[in-house]
Amino acid sequence: MLAIGRKSLEFLESVARFNCDETFIGPDGQIRAEQKTFKRLTRKRLIAVKYWHHRAFPTPDPKKRRLPISTHNIEKLRNAILPASKSVFLRKRRYVMIKLLEITGGRRTEVDEVTVKSIRQASCMAEPMLRLSTVKGGDERLIPIASHDLVFLLEFIDKNRSRIIRKTCGKENDDGFLLISETTGQKLEPNTITQEIHLLAKAAQILIKICPHMFRHRFITKLFVALIEQHHILNPDAFRSALLDMESLKQKVQECLGVINIESLDPYIHLAFDEVTGFKKTYNLILISSAIDSFRSTLRQILTELKSGSSFIDAQQHLINLLNALDTDLERARS
Repeated sequence: MLAIGRKSLEFLESVARFNCDETFIGPDGQIRAEQKTFKRLTRKRLIAVKYWHHRAFPTPDPKKRRLPISTHNIEKLRNAILPASKSVFLRKRRYVMIKLLEITGGRRTEVDEVTVKSIRQASCMAEPMLRLSTVKGGDERLIPIASHDLVFLLEFIDKNRSRIIRKTCGKENDDGFLLISETTGQKLEPNTITQEIHLLAKAAQILIKICPHMFRHRFITKLFVALIEQHHILNPDAFRSALLDMESLKQKVQECLGVINIESLDPYIHLAFDEVTGFKKTYNLILISSAIDSFRSTLRQILTELKSGSSFIDAQQHLINLLNALDTDLERARS
């Protein structure tokens, strides 16, 4: 109904222009309406869109806000992987997919574009940074990644992914993307990530709707919590002002999240302050907590696979590598 009304006013305005009648439609015209503007973020830039409004128009339906995925539901998804997967590779790929969604804050298309090369490059850095493509803006960005998560990803690359490449397209036709099809060895489509999350949510009997972007909501909220603690920001208005006025903070957020319009992140400010209320932690403690949470989830995966018959010797060596990498992460967070 609202769209029809706006289109009707747009048509009447064109008729008035054709007849050079400036009194026909406008704030003081025979038809009292006004032209408004809102800004919309496209793939490459922010554009202004004009529309006509009349006071008799109904208000738009309230925008549905999808909340961040909870830690509990992430664990339910992860626990559903083993019984829902028909092959070892599919199981491992699903663990990797959830890990990437959880630790990068990337959109599904960005996670789908993660390459083997970017992971190997990050593993060689003193302070590991993972290169992530940015859908909105077209550039790439670097985000911090824990050493033990790199160990986890490299094991998938060297043991599981490489086997599929040999069986399917061959090394000479390997396109280099991390998440590949078990049957073709080629890069997954972004929609496959959505389908996989939906399948796992169904298998885990999660009643609410779960989608990949909810992992990004969670990542942004946790980032904002960390920034609030680090800069001792007291309320949402002060944080909003800091994002707009502090160039270094603004740049840090834009680089980490791959966004152009900082104001589009406004809903996460309130979510972050809701999470901060009632407790105070230092920025380093949040980093440590995040590293331990991620390590704990990987450890649960190893235990689950041991119960399903995986090699104890392989699991033992993998665990030693993860513990060594976790020590590095904790030392880095404390420094």
